[in-house]
Amino acid sequence: MKPPVDSPSQNDHRPTRRKPLHREKKKAIIADLPAGISVCKLGNGYFRVRLGKKFTEAEPDVKDFQEVEGDHGARSFVESQIRDRAAIREMKLTPDQLAEAKRAFRRLGEDISLDTVVDYYFDSGPGGRAVKKIEDALALYGRHHVDAGNDPNYWAAQEISIKLLINTTANRALAYFTGERLAKWFASMRVERQWGDINTLNYVRDLNMFFRFCVRREFIGRNPFESPAFDWVSTLRKKLKKRLDTVEVYKVEEARKLLLAALEHPELDLLAWLVVALFLGVRVEELPRLTWDRFRWEEGCVSLTHEIVAKGGSPRHVPFTDAFLSWIKRVANLLERTGPICTTEGFRRRRDLLHEFAKVKKKRNGLRHTFASHDYVSHGSAQATRDKLGHEKLSDVLFKHYVALLTKAEASAFWALRPPEQPQEV
Repeated sequence: MKPPVDSPSQNDHRPTRRKPLHREKKKAIIADLPAGISVCKLGNGYFRVRLGKKFTEAEPDVKDFQEVEGDHGARSFVESQIRDRAAIREMKLTPDQLAEAKRAFRRLGEDISLDTVVDYYFDSGPGGRAVKKIEDALALYGRHHVDAGNDPNYWAAQEISIKLLINTTANRALAYFTGERLAKWFASMRVERQWGDINTLNYVRDLNMFFRFCVRREFIGRNPFESPAFDWVSTLRKKLKKRLDTVEVYKVEEARKLLLAALEHPELDLLAWLVVALFLGVRVEELPRLTWDRFRWEEGCVSLTHEIVAKGGSPRHVPFTDAFLSWIKRVANLLERTGPICTTEGFRRRRDLLHEFAKVKKKRNGLRHTFASHDYVSHGSAQATRDKLGHEKLSDVLFKHYVALLTKAEASAFWALRPPEQPQEV
């Protein structure tokens, strides 16, 4: 029987060709590429780099190069793309945002930057609104307060907050201040200016009222404080409320340090303000309205009339204390002074400096709390202390918010505080 034609003959001793057990791996043009990047050599001698969806997480990208190495070669391009991609991941851009950015850059070309376009958008009044710079809006806001007959001191405090925003961000258009931008500004100010919770909430209150005014006047479409970026404000308010349930008073040594700091730094112009609040219990809100002509030196009291007392307070005559008289006499040219007992310009900063010089932590309503607590302990008459504070009769505010339980020894030491003797002239 003849063997099949296709089968090799048993007498055919020619060597048969075997397939190799392991095929040699072709050497990569650029080794260790991330997933989604490939490099191949084209028939025309160029090298093509392809950035696939796995790498870009958006549209693929292809680019050809004459060489692999060199500043303008394929390797340099690949390495720059890897670095850029790492930076983009750090920024946490979504694939849609990345694709949108690429389209924007293509449309802008090389002559216009994305920053220029964004600045133009905010400075040109988006949504067809008239362009309004923050400084212009501030002037209109001030006029609004005057027309409404609001307290000038109240408006002055708000103006300080708004001017700080202007001075630290330049005179931007109102539309620039998105919720995210404004929240970042607050975060930076808390670090840079070392704002506490109370300071922070005061600035939130002032700026929130300003931007609400801007919305009503249709300068902007939305109040930036309505953004979720300000969700932290409600948490901060709850935290502060819990802390304020505890009455804080200055210890005798702390009060002494504050008094000495005010005495040693007359440039702060806070000695009169401090001793009136600490030894007469006048409210912080009443102090800016208190003028020197209200001190009845012959009668031994200060007269707080209707135009001075704070909302909810009562007009009253507060008798001088020996501690008050001993410290107020150290105010230069005391009997010749006129006008307010303390200038309001830069007041917050001066008050903060006073506490820094004294190395004493600032306490909310601490001066009035200190007066009320020591006054009540000295004579034990709640009504007598209420009269000095301007509270209604039988009010429980004194015990809820003002009185910290002190000893008679502490009260005696407090009322015995006196300034150091002045050096005698030779």
